[in-house]
Amino acid sequence: MNSDHRRYFREIYPSIWRNKIHQYGMTPYLRSVIAFLRGRIASGSRILEVAVGTGEPIAKALSDIGKFCGVDLARASLEEARRTLPEAFLCEASAEQLPFADGVFDAAYCLQSSWNMESAELPLREMLRVTAAGGLCVMDLMNRYSPRIALTHTAMRARSWVVPGLAGFCRERGSDPWRLLKTLPPDAEGILLCADDLGRPAGRWADRFAPRLVLVVEKREVRLAPG
Repeated sequence: MNSDHRRYFREIYPSIWRNKIHQYGMTPYLRSVIAFLRGRIASGSRILEVAVGTGEPIAKALSDIGKFCGVDLARASLEEARRTLPEAFLCEASAEQLPFADGVFDAAYCLQSSWNMESAELPLREMLRVTAAGGLCVMDLMNRYSPRIALTHTAMRARSWVVPGLAGFCRERGSDPWRLLKTLPPDAEGILLCADDLGRPAGRWADRFAPRLVLVVEKREVRLAPG
């Protein structure tokens, strides 16, 4: 992530995100993904949200489950998040270099944010690194093969001529969900779910052009063969 890109998300994007929260509120997608996480994360878990923003609405809805932690690049957003989540540990950090030791969380997630990153692969690897064996990582992805995402990407490229820092953002608007699934390390097992129905696995061909998919990864123990 270059310096202009960082500056955009630290100084400009917080107000854009705040307006989006007020404009869209609690969408059906957010309700379903919050319900999904509440059903998969055990009470008392150590939870990390990557790109926590202001803490609303996802972190606020999950903060009662266990010990909550959040990271974000934007200091202004974190100041709001501290008011929203007074019991949480929040810190300024990049998704590409999480300031935590290996295996300290039981669950980590990054939602509505991966398409703001230059690539989803390194943040996902960092999330898996800091998640303990038996833990869960969840990340939603904009599918670069979707015509809708391609149009959005084109519009963002046009805006990048006038908005400082947006050019870096435009380099990687969407991900290749199936390629990302193949890059998982040996101690991780993942599945892609349909964002509109989190109970249904995404089909490689049936859902190839779906705008958004949700990657769910379980961290497992690697058992060494005897001898």
